[in-house]
Amino acid sequence: MEKSLSTGSRYTGTPLRVEDCEAIQCWVEQYYSKLFAVALAILNDYYLAQDCVQESLVKAGVNRHKLRDRDKTLAWLCAIVRNECRSILRSNWRRRIKLSAEPIDLHKGDEVSPEHLEMYQVILMLPKQYREVVVLHYINELPLRDTAKILRIRENTCRVRLHRARQTLKKLLEEEGYRR
Repeated sequence: MEKSLSTGSRYTGTPLRVEDCEAIQCWVEQYYSKLFAVALAILNDYYLAQDCVQESLVKAGVNRHKLRDRDKTLAWLCAIVRNECRSILRSNWRRRIKLSAEPIDLHKGDEVSPEHLEMYQVILMLPKQYREVVVLHYINELPLRDTAKILRIRENTCRVRLHRARQTLKKLLEEEGYRR
């Protein structure tokens, strides 16, 4: 008989097996910060992003047999996180709760350098479509092909969004008084 573990997750599907938990633990150690950056860029809420990544990792653990190419694990996990973010954004309870527009405090987790914090705050000012591309391509270091696939857009569209995001970032940074 297989051992299963219960989680505090709202996930109500198949119980997690020990192997699933081991896979999730491995992914947390390797990819959590990158997945969190994706969720934070989309949701713009620290706590919702944490919940989203946790739910996504549980779903990924249960469905890990669907991962076709182990070399594309990060891209696969990013797609799951993005889909979970979309579910959260569409959910009814979120529409009823008015979230504050205060800046995100990135110091709740790992130590973040002031330069990275400043840059991330500026990235969060980008429109959502540009913010997603920047986080996936530059922060998570995914190739354009994988970034486009995760976002379900053409590769050329991805290039255009990156170009426009860089232009917008340059303007925002100049407004903030940032110089190289």
